[in-house]
Amino acid sequence: NKEVDSLYIMVRTGGEVKDYDRQVKVKVAETNATVDVDYKALADSYTIPAGNTFGAILVELLRPEILKKEERYIILELEENNDFALSYPTKVTSSNDEGYSAIRYKIYFSEIMTPPLKWSIPEFGEFSVKKLDVICEEMNLTREMFNDASYMINSRQKYIAAKMVQILNDYSANGHPIYEDDNVTLMRMGDVYY
Repeated sequence: NKEVDSLYIMVRTGGEVKDYDRQVKVKVAETNATVDVDYKALADSYTIPAGNTFGAILVELLRPEILKKEERYIILELEENNDFALSYPTKVTSSNDEGYSAIRYKIYFSEIMTPPLKWSIPEFGEFSVKKLDVICEEMNLTREMFNDASYMINSRQKYIAAKMVQILNDYSANGHPIYEDDNVTLMRMGDVYY
C-alpha cells in the first residue's frame, strides 16, 4: 500500500516565454490539515523551466488512519516573487459569472471511499476499503478495475469471490485469519459462498 499520494498541480504563466528557469512561490493559504501528518511541507519554490509557460507543483499527501473518517483540505496560493507578479488574481469567464481565483487551488483528500461501480454485494459481501485492498492484493487487481464494467463482468466477479473464499479460509486454517477494520469480524465474501 502506498504511503504517499503524489499530486502535480499545473501552473501556467502569462507573458512571454523566457530562455532561463524561473521560480514560482506557493504558500498554504488555508487548511484543516497538519504538515508532516497529513501532507509533506511544500518546497520553497518550484521551477518553470526555460522555454516553458507551464510548471508543476508537487503536493505529497500522506495517508494517516484518521483520513478514513475525516476529510482534509489544503488551499494553495501563488505568491509574488522576483520572477512573477500576480497581475490577474481573479478571472471572469462570462458576463454572468462571479469570477474565480486564478492564484488559488483547493485540494480535498480523504481515504473515505464509497463502493466502486462493480462491487457486487452477493459476490463480495458488505463493502469495506480493507476488503477491497485485500482482494486487490491477493488477486493482483487494482481498485480501478472494480470501476471498469467491461473488465469486472459477472463471471469474473464470481471467480474472484470463490477464489477469495479459498484464500481467506487458508489464512484462517494457518492461524492468520484476516479481520475487518474492527479486528473482531472475520472477513468474508457474499453469503452465497457460506
